[in-house]
Amino acid sequence: MEKYEPSEEIIRQMLSDKLKIWKNTVYDAGIDAKVAQVTEDDRMLQGAQKRLKGALKAVAFLEEELNKSQSGEGGE
Repeated sequence: MEKYEPSEEIIRQMLSDKLKIWKNTVYDAGIDAKVAQVTEDDRMLQGAQKRLKGALKAVAFLEEELNKSQSGEGGE
């Protein structure tokens, strides 16, 4: 089976789109954490913090990959 590689432009667009989604997730999880604090819901707070931590890691990874693709280094 032939390996398909999208163009550099498509790769950058895909990374950019995913980055936007993950940044929205960071915001959403942050709001959930604030609501959990206001409602004193420890379980919800723990879930929001876990989600926030994962989303921040995803954002950092995608930003790095996008920077690589823009500098011509390519992704993974």
